[in-house]
Amino acid sequence: DGELPSWPSVVAAGLDPAPLGELCQELRSLATELGLPGYTLAISKAGRRAFLEASGPMSLQRPEREVDVNTLFRLFSMTKAIVSVALMTFYDEGRFDLDDPIADFLGDAWR
Repeated sequence: DGELPSWPSVVAAGLDPAPLGELCQELRSLATELGLPGYTLAISKAGRRAFLEASGPMSLQRPEREVDVNTLFRLFSMTKAIVSVALMTFYDEGRFDLDDPIADFLGDAWR
C-alpha cells in the first residue's frame, strides 16, 4: 500500500522511514509473488527495537488468518543457524575467543 512506517521509534533510532517503507513493500510483494506464508520483520539499533512489522497469512492452507507481531513461528532446525550467528557476533565483539574452554561459560559440569 506504499505506507511509510511512522512509529516514533523509527525516527528516534535515526532510521529513515522512506527506505524502510520500500523494504516492507518489497517484502510483501516478494512473499505474494513466491507464495510464501507470513513473516515478521524486526530491526534493532543500539540494542533497542526500532521497527517491528508482521504481514501475510499464518499458513498458505488457511490464508484468512494473518500473522501479527505476537505470532509464534516454528523454527525447527533453524535454531542452529541462529545460535551460530549470535555466537559469531559475540566473537566479533571480543566477548570470547574460539579457543576458550566451554566450561568457562557453562560451568564445571561441562569439563
